[in-house]
Amino acid sequence: MTGVGSSRNSGNKRPTLKDVAERAGVSETTASHVLTGRRYVAERTQELVLQVMKDLRYRPNQLARSLRAQSTRTVAFIVQDIGNVSATISIRAASTYLRERGFTINMVDSPDEGFSASLLQTVLDQLPTGVIFFGHDPEPAAARVLKQHDVPFVVGGLGAAHQADWDIVFTDQRKIMRELTSLGLSRTTGRVCFFGGDSRDEGANTRFQGFLDATQQAGRNVTADDVHLVPYTIQGGRTAMALEVENPPQLVVCGSDQIAIGAILTARKAGINLPEQMIICGFDNNDACEIITPTLTSVEVHLAAQGLLCAEILMSRLEDRESTLAQPIRHEVHPTIVSRDSMPA
Repeated sequence: MTGVGSSRNSGNKRPTLKDVAERAGVSETTASHVLTGRRYVAERTQELVLQVMKDLRYRPNQLARSLRAQSTRTVAFIVQDIGNVSATISIRAASTYLRERGFTINMVDSPDEGFSASLLQTVLDQLPTGVIFFGHDPEPAAARVLKQHDVPFVVGGLGAAHQADWDIVFTDQRKIMRELTSLGLSRTTGRVCFFGGDSRDEGANTRFQGFLDATQQAGRNVTADDVHLVPYTIQGGRTAMALEVENPPQLVVCGSDQIAIGAILTARKAGINLPEQMIICGFDNNDACEIITPTLTSVEVHLAAQGLLCAEILMSRLEDRESTLAQPIRHEVHPTIVSRDSMPA
């Protein structure tokens, strides 16, 4: 007796989802979930079902058309922390552009370093037209599910070293952090510290590597005691600076403005004169840089421009479905240093 798959392919009858499920040894419901992404399916099972679909030359055209017909004019904007100022700026720019074209943005807060396939249910249950990830990647399995179901997506807020098989908007964060640190080092001779985010986060690690590039190039010694990895928050900056007030460094390079602002507040409370005794600089150039005393030297990464570019690229993919077969788009936004009072000219 011939197998199910071979009997279906032996004639002109088009294979069905039931055929795929039987050949793969899974339920028809599971095979459907692999197609739709509406429920999480283990990666090994996904791979098996997809391979059977390929072997049987199963083409779910009708299902894909049905999903597209049901989809709303909604773009999911996925970030790790919706409360992060950087994310808010990017979301606002993308939202304005998309709203003018009849779309709405559904903001999704992902607690993961990446965005896993298991979390896709939250997004795909709302049948989005497209997805924007900002500041982190989807996991490969999640990206594969989105591609399988013709849901275009763009990733923004990444560093230049990032390589991926999807559309990205990026800045050379390592290079600009190297330049910012070198600027600070040229104005100091004493100890230097780095207050940054979790090194497991790609963006945070990229900024830290830029800091290390500059200190090594300048021959300045940096030890583990000079590096404090804290959350990208004002409290994170306060916590890091509290460890340094007894033996203050001359230069503190921060991986975000929020960290830098927390560091400034704690340093001033401890009676440290800024910038005479200590130079502090941040990263992202948010509005608070102009309010804090002293005003904060920072890096402008053009977050609004990045959010807008993500929306524009996504729109180009939505307007031309065939373009999703083209090479991934890599669009670079060039950051700049904005000098203020916290770092003397």
